[in-house]
Amino acid sequence: MFVLERSITKAYWEPTQWYLIEHMRRGWSWVGNTRVAKIECTKTGKAYAMLDVVNGACVPVGWIWLRRRAKWTAYEVHQTFVLKNYRGMGYAETMYKAAVNVDGVLLASGPSHTKYSAGLWRKFVRNSTFNVWAQDFKNLGRTSQVYLEDDKLVSTSNLDIYHLPYSWQDVRLVAQRKHK
Repeated sequence: MFVLERSITKAYWEPTQWYLIEHMRRGWSWVGNTRVAKIECTKTGKAYAMLDVVNGACVPVGWIWLRRRAKWTAYEVHQTFVLKNYRGMGYAETMYKAAVNVDGVLLASGPSHTKYSAGLWRKFVRNSTFNVWAQDFKNLGRTSQVYLEDDKLVSTSNLDIYHLPYSWQDVRLVAQRKHK
């Protein structure tokens, strides 16, 4: 993965919010006893969203948009976003926990991170929220456990978790529910 300089802009997140609202009209469900809603959008795409009542309407104020590519077992994080007025409340972490720990989704990080999403994955490793490992999606035999060293994610077998955008590798972080 590589780290993006800029976070998501309104021109990018606003159409996603409208897309989710449109699919909510077709149905959605709460995930367990959490405050997170699951919105099934397509056969290969779904979202986990925090909802709030805004101007009398129930709208997503934060979401993780997931998609599954052909022949993949894991869902890839396509977008993680929380509206500015709702940031700092732990919504992103709550949505990831609902998807992975409650709903049992095998979750792969996207091909890039912002500094905020990179921090979120570091927090998952630091707190042992999920079983997290690194995997090269261009060579599935290359996997490695990850750990924190000086608050930086490092793999045990020297996979470059964060690399240049046009690298020959496609290393992602994968999160799985911890088995009891």
